[in-house]
Amino acid sequence: MTALPRSLALAALACSMVGLIGCGGVPTGTVKGKISYNGQPIANGRVIFVCFGGDAPSITGYVRNGEFTVEKVPYGKVQVTAASDIVKRNRVANMPKDIQTPGEGEESGAPPRVEGKDVALPSKYGVPATSGMEFEMDSPQKIVEFPLKN
Repeated sequence: MTALPRSLALAALACSMVGLIGCGGVPTGTVKGKISYNGQPIANGRVIFVCFGGDAPSITGYVRNGEFTVEKVPYGKVQVTAASDIVKRNRVANMPKDIQTPGEGEESGAPPRVEGKDVALPSKYGVPATSGMEFEMDSPQKIVEFPLKN
């Protein structure tokens, strides 16, 4: 008769853990951070987290005024890349004037753009192996800072 209460206790424990576990059975957390280039906050851009835990290979977050928040990041090693929105606003030669490039309009779900000087980042920050940005996701809330330099 003691097997039933024990199995119920284990089932209750398993159900309570569901909120802490992400896809693939790996815990996830939220990352808040700051990113700057040569001492100035990146006005508008993105960070991309290349995750080695869980089954989410990469997660993207928007950067506004040098700050970002990315949710559901699997625990484990995370490499980071970054890009300024200035890259997306370059027009192609001979493009009709009435066509908007992605950086000119608001993307669905994107936070509003902020005023500020968008600066192109060196290409090394766009590649996980050369960006030099990484961290270990090991808690439900993580705070990181990436001061990028030329």
